[in-house]
Amino acid sequence: MFDATHDEEKSQGWTALILDTNGNGKRDEYVEPDQPVDPTKDKRIAGAFYGVTVSPVTVRSGGHCWAFPVQSFG
Repeated sequence: MFDATHDEEKSQGWTALILDTNGNGKRDEYVEPDQPVDPTKDKRIAGAFYGVTVSPVTVRSGGHCWAFPVQSFG
């Protein structure tokens, strides 16, 4: 995409890290890291992804996350 657009932000594929705190199995509207948990919404966490891998069996991606600062959810 970068070759076509020369737009670094669009090309990096950034997305917020969201916890499914309402438990419905979907990514919904969410509250920010500095806001209290809302039982009807998901919760964004402040963190960074590294070590991303893809499973050839399930074709899903995963990785490790550093969260800043340490947060407790719930």
